[in-house]
Amino acid sequence: GVALKGDLPIGVTRCSADVWAEPQLFKLDKNCGAPGNPEQDWGFPPYNWDAMHKDGCSWWRRRLSHMEQYFHAYRIDHVLGFFRMWEIPKHGHGGS
Repeated sequence: GVALKGDLPIGVTRCSADVWAEPQLFKLDKNCGAPGNPEQDWGFPPYNWDAMHKDGCSWWRRRLSHMEQYFHAYRIDHVLGFFRMWEIPKHGHGGS
């Protein structure tokens, strides 16, 4: 048989339906990026992990369940973002 593998990005754009529907789950005053490098402002908001943990990370559970409808397996792009992600000012320059 054929198995389909999906790709799930670690971040979501601040213009997404997810962010608009549940803005409390995101730090909208910040961007993800790398400190000190103006080229590394990725433009998506960091997760508000404290808010996500309050409901057992249901947003992530729904996201992964949705992917299971289409794919046999999925890869989380930049999975290290679960363990380390730099936050920079929304209108900053790569943390500089």
